[in-house]
Amino acid sequence: MSGINGVYENIIGASDEQTALRYWAELGYRPLIEGRLSRDAAYTLYGVDSALRSIRLQNGSSDTHGHVRLMLWEKPPIAGLGRVRPMTIGSRWFASRTADIVRLRDAYMDAIRAGESWLVSDLIRNIITQGQEANGFYDRFRGVREMLVLGEETRHVYFQRYGYDVPGYGTIHDQSPLAVSEGTHSSIVIPDLAHLDFYTEVMGLRQEQQIDAPPATPDPRPDVTMFGNSDGLSVLMRREGEIYRYATFVTPTENVGRLYVFQPQDNSPNLQSRARPGVTGLCLLTYKVSDIEEYSRCIAESAAQNQTTIQANEFGEPAFCFDAPDGTAWGLVGS
Repeated sequence: MSGINGVYENIIGASDEQTALRYWAELGYRPLIEGRLSRDAAYTLYGVDSALRSIRLQNGSSDTHGHVRLMLWEKPPIAGLGRVRPMTIGSRWFASRTADIVRLRDAYMDAIRAGESWLVSDLIRNIITQGQEANGFYDRFRGVREMLVLGEETRHVYFQRYGYDVPGYGTIHDQSPLAVSEGTHSSIVIPDLAHLDFYTEVMGLRQEQQIDAPPATPDPRPDVTMFGNSDGLSVLMRREGEIYRYATFVTPTENVGRLYVFQPQDNSPNLQSRARPGVTGLCLLTYKVSDIEEYSRCIAESAAQNQTTIQANEFGEPAFCFDAPDGTAWGLVGS
């Protein structure tokens, strides 16, 4: 199947509408559509015994990927992932490009000083496939600086590019106060990588790579971190010696809206029950597909579990949910 775009929505259980809308507006998101489900309809689609009101947020003109959806449950949601360490089974986060990562980090650090609850990593230099080490003033670093931000209801990675560009991969519009793009890629942490063929053979994604990351060790470069609070191990706040494996996926039609699937190689607790609808914070990812009936049939014939029937979601779109064979909760939305 090829009728699938990049990760369409990062869905967040919000405890307060106005607080959430104000926060996401600073990152460039504006309400696009609002909708409701009755208690019975929400239980049938999402397995949550509560009426639901949702707001889909759009960043700039991005319409095929990178949206945020706020879920506002009539029954108070239970605690989600919060500030759980990234490399925990069930953990999720998503990434966005920024034009000024130092200013963005300053905003979060000022919020901490004002009494807000955030966990913010250092700014880490990352040499990626297009990148190079700096060899002096004239032969400059090319790559990204990254940081991770964990809050009670949000889990972000931000990156800023230096010395290169990838057109269309993270579009920053003029009305984004903190110069942040739409979500460019989303990440999940699963118990093992034994079911990656589900994402290719059933979901129709294309696997790009599978990598064993080296053990986390402090970086000897004096400038690899800034403001020093995570020992320069990695933007994912790994403890020294920790290792993980990961795979990346793209859709046949888009380079952006990628999916990163991580497997920790230590005895991580499994918190997948705290990353599904009915909790606060990141709880669900969706893809938008052109033939939802065909996807429903293929997923029903796979090793996926807890699949719901196709029905109208909060916005009147055909949708259903399921748990992938690795235990991750997913939703599909028909186009």
